[in-house]
Amino acid sequence: MMIDYKKWTFLTNFLLFTFPFLFAQQETCKPFTIQGTAQWPNGTTIYLQYVVTPTQLVTDSCKVINHRFYFKGCITEPVMATCSIGPLMNAVVSNEYCDIFLSPASMQLTIPRNNIYNHSHLSGSVEDSIFSADRAIHTTFLEWRKPLQDSMLLYQKTIQKAVQENNATLVTKYESLVRQLQEKLYVSLQQEKNADSLLILQHPFSYFTLSWLASANNDMMPLSTVEQMYAAFPDALKKSKNGRVIAQMLDNEKKFAVGNSVPDFIVNDTKGNTYSFGCIPAAAICFIEVWGILLPALQEIRTLSKKYRFTIPRSFNNYWYFY
Repeated sequence: MMIDYKKWTFLTNFLLFTFPFLFAQQETCKPFTIQGTAQWPNGTTIYLQYVVTPTQLVTDSCKVINHRFYFKGCITEPVMATCSIGPLMNAVVSNEYCDIFLSPASMQLTIPRNNIYNHSHLSGSVEDSIFSADRAIHTTFLEWRKPLQDSMLLYQKTIQKAVQENNATLVTKYESLVRQLQEKLYVSLQQEKNADSLLILQHPFSYFTLSWLASANNDMMPLSTVEQMYAAFPDALKKSKNGRVIAQMLDNEKKFAVGNSVPDFIVNDTKGNTYSFGCIPAAAICFIEVWGILLPALQEIRTLSKKYRFTIPRSFNNYWYFY
């Protein structure tokens, strides 16, 4: 009997390298199941999208039968997932989806016929209960801010019309009202941040807290608090996907901490002119807007002027803006 050397080498490599890797994957990958009920017609396709590993995204689907559906899979750690009626992108447009926090457990998911995002309910996942509490905080504040935002839009339209009609008195009146609304919105945002931070501090060792700190929400807490929380994390949390993200974030934050020298940068303004930090006059106030979608830059400048006690002139020629 002749031994095929190539086949033998392939089999040996498979046993030595591939099989142990698969076995290790089975050890780290933990199973989950979702038994759900949906107020949707039989035959409706429900999609579940989640991350198995830091580099592998899974999209699973099943049909509704007698108003019930079933998913099973495995995850290496509790993760955020999205459940949608039909493909995710279409569901986002029609608001027929919900975000949930999967855990390696047997879970029950209820999907209503309307307002899926706010009224879906997942039980059996400790992480999702924390996520649901956080979502309830956001829902409460969004509902509170909606009439203020509606009024803001109305006032801005009134100002535009008054400008067209050269009605300076009306412009001044409604600009004052807009500033009052901005102050109220700002206070609401601060209250929401405080409520969010309190919830996170109550659940310091959860995977939801990890994902919260690893997202843009981490600016709601002082850097020293985030550092203390990270230092207290068990090794399993530090080694998780979001744990590594937080470690990198803390390292980056230290580079740009208050008191450090501002690194040089090159940016273009709206007219295509190129600027660097070195070309800005020493007497100028450089206002760098890194991110902002809720309040205009002028409101932020007013806040800074109160804190650092400088006067905002009528002309902004000596103020440098980079977006």
